[in-house]
Amino acid sequence: MPTFSAESLRTVATDIFEALGAPREDATTVANVLVEANLTGHDSHGVIRVTQYCESVRGGHTVPGAASLVLHETTTTTIHDAGWNFGPVAMSRALEDGMDKAREHGMHAFGIHDCNHIGRLGHYSDIAARAGFVPMMTVNSTGS
Repeated sequence: MPTFSAESLRTVATDIFEALGAPREDATTVANVLVEANLTGHDSHGVIRVTQYCESVRGGHTVPGAASLVLHETTTTTIHDAGWNFGPVAMSRALEDGMDKAREHGMHAFGIHDCNHIGRLGHYSDIAARAGFVPMMTVNSTGS
């Protein structure tokens, strides 16, 4: 069985997502989330998903580069519309925004809709925990 370095997988995956129309920063975000899943032993949410994500773009179910919109916001809650962009991009943006608001207000809860597969949920919990937060995350699926 061939062995690939994490860096080579990140580079190839980033190049693939960029070729599908994702801005470089978004392509890098998606690649990083997938490779991290492999590195933590969650291969079901790793680079094996590259093909699935490509098919989703080609089928019109994922819109690379779509803007995330804030539909509703209070001091401690936000509802985001991901515009069907790659899930890791939407989740990363929402998490960053949520952590910024939690720093200011002590807590923040957010939801995202019109969002694709976000990858390994633990990826985002790890980011929040390393930033000093106690994350509670859930995810649902439409089964699509």
